[in-house]
Amino acid sequence: MKNERLKLGKALQYLVLILFLAFFAYGDDFECLDCHEDMTAESVHDGVVSCQSCHEDVEDESHMEEGAAAVECSMCHYEQSVVSKSSMHYHLGEDGPSCTDCHDSHQVQDRVHPDSKISNLMIPETCGQCHEDIVIEYKNSVHWNEAKRGIKEAPVCTDCHITHNYNPGENPNALADTRKMQEETCVRCHDDPVLRNKYETLDNQAYSYRDSYHGMAVVRGDENAAMCVDCHNVHSILGREHPESSVNEANIVNTCSQCHDGASFVFANSYSHKAYNESAATITHWVKKIYIWVIFIVIGGMVAHNLMITISHLIRERRKTKANMIPIPRFTKNEIVQHYLLLTSFIILAITGFMLRMPESWWAVGLTNLGISETIRQFIHRTSAVINGITGIYHVYYLIATSRGRDVLFSLFPGVNDATEAVGNIAYYLGLKKDRPEFGQYDYAEKAEYWALIWGTVVMGATGAVLWFPTLIGDWAPYWLIKVSEIVHYYEAILATLAIIVWHWFFVLFNPETKMSFAWLDGKVSLSDYKHHHMRKFKYVLREWKLLKMGNIEKEELKPYTALVMETLENHDYNPDDVFQKVIDGNEPLKEWLEKNINS
Repeated sequence: MKNERLKLGKALQYLVLILFLAFFAYGDDFECLDCHEDMTAESVHDGVVSCQSCHEDVEDESHMEEGAAAVECSMCHYEQSVVSKSSMHYHLGEDGPSCTDCHDSHQVQDRVHPDSKISNLMIPETCGQCHEDIVIEYKNSVHWNEAKRGIKEAPVCTDCHITHNYNPGENPNALADTRKMQEETCVRCHDDPVLRNKYETLDNQAYSYRDSYHGMAVVRGDENAAMCVDCHNVHSILGREHPESSVNEANIVNTCSQCHDGASFVFANSYSHKAYNESAATITHWVKKIYIWVIFIVIGGMVAHNLMITISHLIRERRKTKANMIPIPRFTKNEIVQHYLLLTSFIILAITGFMLRMPESWWAVGLTNLGISETIRQFIHRTSAVINGITGIYHVYYLIATSRGRDVLFSLFPGVNDATEAVGNIAYYLGLKKDRPEFGQYDYAEKAEYWALIWGTVVMGATGAVLWFPTLIGDWAPYWLIKVSEIVHYYEAILATLAIIVWHWFFVLFNPETKMSFAWLDGKVSLSDYKHHHMRKFKYVLREWKLLKMGNIEKEELKPYTALVMETLENHDYNPDDVFQKVIDGNEPLKEWLEKNINS
């Protein structure tokens, strides 16, 4: 019953509104039209608003002597009124144009009406009421000639000067304001790919200007650099073939001489948007092509040469080091293979992913030119994602199902000591502590990096799956899931890539203390390096070995890493007993630690 009353109330409201509009639309118009029958013919207001809507004071025939005042157009056109208050026209006050100056008083028609004062072909006449000289200039331009031919994209006054809120800036002569006008007028059309494809005359003018010295200098803030209007004029813009054009062959030298005293014909034509003749265009094209190949071949050869030297040096150094070093294992062969798969799939994912987001970058263009189309890029990216995902799943299995994996997992769990070690290590490098802390199998930086890798792999895998199979998302999902997945996938990729370059590669490749670590190649480090960075872990290896020698534990009871260290030493013809005893001999603090902890 209540709903029915509400429906009835709404119906009555609509009825009252309709009667109200009908009254103002038609109520007294019949009397006005007795004398003013053609006043609103063909107007957009005809049949929409009544005479009294604009002439509220007209009640009887007295207006014939006193005149009829009109209400503000803003009574109905509020939004346009608000916008126009920021325009130059509004701030001119009584000296500026009113709404009716541009739109007429009674024959108000929209822009598509051929007789409208604001239609494409009539707007110059309307603006010419105040800007007569400027309109004369404009009507000599190529823009007006194209507009007269019926090309709707050809700009008229209101295309460059915004209809209601045109404001040339606080200072029309200021570089910033002029540059803004250039970007919002000239470049807006001349850089539009749709218009460029439709009209060959536009060619690539905006790009060639921005790529020139003038364009780059303007962006840099040079007040003396030429902008579009400096060479082509503001309103009287003519084609190059027009004898009065500022860029015509006969006038181009004078145009350039405005800024460049003594400009010659050759100089003036060297700054045109494209080569002056076909032979010049051919020469510039091939010079550019040749230089691109020269850069590729020369720099590519330099890179190949330097890589050859670097790799050869690293191989010799590694051989020399291996010949004299006592090897301590950091990774097993299984873990090295996992790392290779993760390394290659990650790099390929990063390259092919950013290739999609940065298609115009030089390296993406180069890869595309080599034949990596979007279809191929998708295949490579998704194949790498599958390899990365399978590697991650296997890694989880490895951590849970193997004794070595469980040992690695437990060693990677963060603890309270990681925080104290981090503070101590930073204090050491700041010179606040004399000695650096001792680390276990993995230090705080390695643990943080490992868990960040796990987090990133899960996030990238989950969001990547959503983006790969978006139609599988059911109605249970929120509307924002796919878009948020796209954002997270992109920015997580940036974060992961930068973390690998800035953090991981520093410790593996560029750390000045250890130089390049070869552990990622063969899984081994020297005994001296291991003691230097993982002494706390090595102490526990020595402790287990000591317990084994004392007969307190059996060899089968050794923890996986201790057993791996002893096996590695034996495989390289080292006696673990000799190696460990030599480390202990002469190291009194280590002896004291072992005696204290041997039975704990």
